[in-house]
Amino acid sequence: MNVKFLGTCILTASLLFSAAAQAQSAPDYASIIEQAHQKYKSNHDGKVADYIPALASYSPNNFAITLATVEGKIYQTGDVTKAFPMESLSKVFTLALAMEQRGPQEVLDKLGANATGLPFNSGLAVELTQGAPENPLVNAGAMSTVSLIAAKDKTDRWNNILNNLNAWADSSLSVNEPVFHSEMETNQHNQALAMLMNSYRSFYGDPQEAVEIYTRQCSVDITVEQLAKMGAVLANNGKSPFNGKQLLTASYVPQ
Repeated sequence: MNVKFLGTCILTASLLFSAAAQAQSAPDYASIIEQAHQKYKSNHDGKVADYIPALASYSPNNFAITLATVEGKIYQTGDVTKAFPMESLSKVFTLALAMEQRGPQEVLDKLGANATGLPFNSGLAVELTQGAPENPLVNAGAMSTVSLIAAKDKTDRWNNILNNLNAWADSSLSVNEPVFHSEMETNQHNQALAMLMNSYRSFYGDPQEAVEIYTRQCSVDITVEQLAKMGAVLANNGKSPFNGKQLLTASYVPQ
């Protein structure tokens, strides 16, 4: 993650807490995020991802901030209508679906919660542990998560995942097809990871199917507003402030 971008997030959070502490009335969130946006919109450090060809065409100038509250209010500024593929952000919400379907203990037993100390797409990590559960936020674990989703068939599994994302985002999301096809043409490493995991019996379905569905979920387009709404579900103990649905059992949220 870009360090200055992380600093922006920390600064914004600090401003929010400071404003809340110093005023009896509700903080002026709109003004706070506008100040943060103005301060950092000229920062052009970092670069767009280019390991997936279709992502290389995205503009590094797009910058937006959205705050979604547990009261169901939205404050935002910047390029808020610009959509972008979820990529690894999607891992969190498919993990939540697996936990809701199977319970946290089964998910922990099958997917683990261990830091690998290696890159997120490491095959060496799989070899060193001989396929033992790592965690669902690295690529191997995320594809295993997809294979855990209860479904009648491939189509049903994908529909369950997409419907879950829709509910969290309180929107009808869709796959960015050019990005999906670009990723499918260049995801040989993920295919190898899936086959390696399967050889250690750490996959719970067809590995090729899991790779395709995982790639599809990573290619779902989202805006900062939709993403902020998804975060608000976690902040509100698993219940969406926008559609009232309990999407994750409250006691599962800290896990």
